[in-house]
Amino acid sequence: SWRIPSTAKNGMSAVVEIRLHPDGTIDSAALSTSSGDEAFDRSVLNAVKRARVFELVADVDPVTFERQFRRVLVTFRPEGLRQ
Repeated sequence: SWRIPSTAKNGMSAVVEIRLHPDGTIDSAALSTSSGDEAFDRSVLNAVKRARVFELVADVDPVTFERQFRRVLVTFRPEGLRQ
């Protein structure tokens, strides 16, 4: 779901904090660490919004969900994603 902007360069990264509901739907997503490039940061947040739901999370038992999946950090890097 990630549409990498033309401003992206190897070495850039942005970290997004995603908070999930037990059914895998996204409660919230916020930039935790900026890449320093507004278009890149906006693209990673939009990718998370387009994903909408992490379906496999719904199959996780409640204790594991609370420990490992309630809040996740995802790092976006453009390396190797463009041809």
